[in-house]
Amino acid sequence: MFSSWKKWFTQEQWTIGLVNQSLENIVNNGIIKPIQWLPALKNGFLADPHASILPDGRVEILAESFDFKRFKGEIVCATTPLQGLESAHFKPAVELATHLSYPQRISWQKEELLFCESWESNGVPIFSRTDSCLPWAYQTSILEGQRVVDPTPLFHEGIWYLFYTLQNDCPNQRLRVAHSTNPLQGWMPHTQSVIHNSKMGARPAGSIFKLPDGRLIRPGQDCSNTYGGGVILYEIKELTTSTYREELLRVIEPQLGNWRWGLHTICGLGNQHTLVDGKRWLYSPLEIFRKLARQKMLKRRCK
Repeated sequence: MFSSWKKWFTQEQWTIGLVNQSLENIVNNGIIKPIQWLPALKNGFLADPHASILPDGRVEILAESFDFKRFKGEIVCATTPLQGLESAHFKPAVELATHLSYPQRISWQKEELLFCESWESNGVPIFSRTDSCLPWAYQTSILEGQRVVDPTPLFHEGIWYLFYTLQNDCPNQRLRVAHSTNPLQGWMPHTQSVIHNSKMGARPAGSIFKLPDGRLIRPGQDCSNTYGGGVILYEIKELTTSTYREELLRVIEPQLGNWRWGLHTICGLGNQHTLVDGKRWLYSPLEIFRKLARQKMLKRRCK
């Protein structure tokens, strides 16, 4: 990877890609087909794809859109035929005064709930809507007072679980989980304070999913060499409010090409496709001054 001084003159950029493989196929074989990448944004990036197929067959994709100038992300949405993904037009969907990223959607009591990362706000903001044609509206915030990173909800055996790390406690290394019977309130910490303590696979890398054979798979980021350097898939063998056990299944590394420097989200799309994101580095001799300015903006937002 880059030496430390070069990092001051580079900016990481992400984009979203489509793989013509199902999640089950990727679990069994890795990514073996080419990734079709969306065009890169000029002054920012797209990352953290989270998608679903609408009743009319179109695809609704939620993602983080990050603006280099404002050093801030918002949640954007595109509704597109699968065949036209490369020309999808993303529009603003959710924005707060603080940074937003990592959208995760669930269904709850005839509503859709959208969990987002916003550790700057000291909690997990949740938005809701009753129909896919309606805009998202702010509903509440959970785990208030905690700088939650990449909150990933899962409903398992009658209990809601939330996997996450903390920005102020090794966010790329120490995975935690909370549980509740209601995703909007009453979250309690798992008996095991930290359920995974390693830069290889702790930080969430997309929704936890179940395979047709019943296996429960947790994607985690490989941050051992660089942030979001790859995805590691684990099979959850045991999950209760007091126990947790998982086994490593597969390491997925970025493919060669322009976006070979990282891969940190994986999201199934129907029975034949999967969305991922990829990273590259942009070099600029002025980047060091932009980084200093961004640090000041971040401090102001977190006050």
